[in-house]
Amino acid sequence: MASAHSESGLRAELDEIFLAINKHRQILKDLDKQKSAIHRQLNSILDPVARLPLEISSEIFVQSLPCSPSFHPDDAPGVLVRVCHGWTAIALSTPYLWTSIGAGNKEGPLTAKRHERLFNRWATRAKGCPISLSLRPSQQMSEAYLVRRYAHQLRKLELHLPFKSGSFASLTAPFHSLKTLTCFGSEPYSAYALRGGFLELLRHAPNLEECTLVGFEFHDVDDSDTDSDGDTDSERTVVPPLNMVSLRHLKLGQFDRQQFRHANSVILQYLTLPALRSLAVSNPDIPHNDFVSFLARSSPPLRSLSLNWSNYDIGGLEELLRHLPSLTQLDIRFEPETSTSTLFERFACARDIVPQLRYLTICVHCFPFSQFHIVSDVLERRRGSLRSFRLRADTGDPGKCEVLLRDLKVYPKQEMHVFIGDWHHEKTQA
Repeated sequence: MASAHSESGLRAELDEIFLAINKHRQILKDLDKQKSAIHRQLNSILDPVARLPLEISSEIFVQSLPCSPSFHPDDAPGVLVRVCHGWTAIALSTPYLWTSIGAGNKEGPLTAKRHERLFNRWATRAKGCPISLSLRPSQQMSEAYLVRRYAHQLRKLELHLPFKSGSFASLTAPFHSLKTLTCFGSEPYSAYALRGGFLELLRHAPNLEECTLVGFEFHDVDDSDTDSDGDTDSERTVVPPLNMVSLRHLKLGQFDRQQFRHANSVILQYLTLPALRSLAVSNPDIPHNDFVSFLARSSPPLRSLSLNWSNYDIGGLEELLRHLPSLTQLDIRFEPETSTSTLFERFACARDIVPQLRYLTICVHCFPFSQFHIVSDVLERRRGSLRSFRLRADTGDPGKCEVLLRDLKVYPKQEMHVFIGDWHHEKTQA
């Protein structure tokens, strides 16, 4: 009996101790909550950002965004919600912080479900604002799903190919809000991938205003290009012409491999761009007839043209420019073996060639001093309309170049800016 009484008494004492411990734990927990609340109040008093009006603190947060959007926890806006409750409230009250969404290799091995949760969370925080989406190849995510999921909300889309999904067609969705499309390629694609895939993507973006293609190649079609049904590529490439009435800016470029047909020439054959205002073409191999046909068909109000010119005579360039009477800015790069004297003569004699030209930049490998009188003729004939003239070339004699520039001092700087020199330095100016 004594041992039993002793056992029950000890158990009772233990129960009392456990109750006391739990009571004090709750007291500590409550004190910790009070401490956090007081800290938040103190931070709200001392934190200069928290004392600012919401529109100002929001703008400060927006300015902290990285150039390339990502889910990385050390980048804004993700890092902003981990500082304090005040900053979290500001970040969640600023929808624009969450409108630039980017994912790819930088974030590391995120699972597909993790990517999906992050995308959904950011899109929710964007609160219906237009989204900019940048996607890089990943083994863990489905790019096609992400693009289609947010197609209705996308304003800007940047794609780095190739994708796991493997084709342009898999990305097709109604992009009625899309204004800017940028695609970076890294491997050859069939002509069908362009005509049946990429152009179809463009067809679903009727309000697109700016398009950039970099690093693309499309190889020619042959009978060996067949799909799973045995149809040849040539049987699958009948695509209606694409008239994009909103596209204003187009930039084209790709790798230079002779065995592949360059993306530029293929794309321009299937586009009509009546609203185009600027065109930049880094590819030196666009077929002249295709280029002229594209300009004649589109009849665009083109204001700016930048291109490499090779393998064609100056007469072909003159024909091209006559289709662009509204051009005000022209930037041409010539191959080393190209002679530009005829071009300067035409610019001097024919004022009806790009009559509204204001800014002219010509890049050549070498320009002999003996032809500088032609440059003077161009500047004199175009005086009053031309605002800037740049001739980037190896002149062979910087001293003689300075003499020429002294002669050109008759043009006040406010009337015309003139530069003549090598490709890398603009030290000698008139």
